[in-house]
Amino acid sequence: MANLIIKPASASDDLKLQDGAGADIVTVDTNNVLFGKGIQETKGTSTNSTNAITINLATGNYFEIDLQNNNATVTSWTFSNMAANNTVSAWIIKFTQGSTARALTYPAAVRWAGGTDHVMSTTDNAVDIVSMFTFNNGTDIYANIVGKGFA
Repeated sequence: MANLIIKPASASDDLKLQDGAGADIVTVDTNNVLFGKGIQETKGTSTNSTNAITINLATGNYFEIDLQNNNATVTSWTFSNMAANNTVSAWIIKFTQGSTARALTYPAAVRWAGGTDHVMSTTDNAVDIVSMFTFNNGTDIYANIVGKGFA
């Protein structure tokens, strides 16, 4: 496969993508990528059943997991298509608790801010949101609780 390379005439020139009205959508300069109209992304693909969750990072960086589909504590995790070493993969997971409370046991590679693992809220239909990132292809996954018990 060939690469398409578009190179500005000089280092001080910007590369711009514009909409039909001439408004900048994306501007690339020497050190930045600027988005003029915001960023939208499709929800990524994930599966969960019994005690397992699979998250495919090639499909997005936002995932929704409904724990009602799990019949046990989640103990098996698969994160596929992470970026190579020295490149960051980052994602957010929205968990929704079912009518029967399900727990989450994270893999040893997940390191939580403050050293305390996320414990899923147990209220029926509670929503917890966590963010994760890795820069070494999942050897270490750094995680933070964005919020708990959203109603």
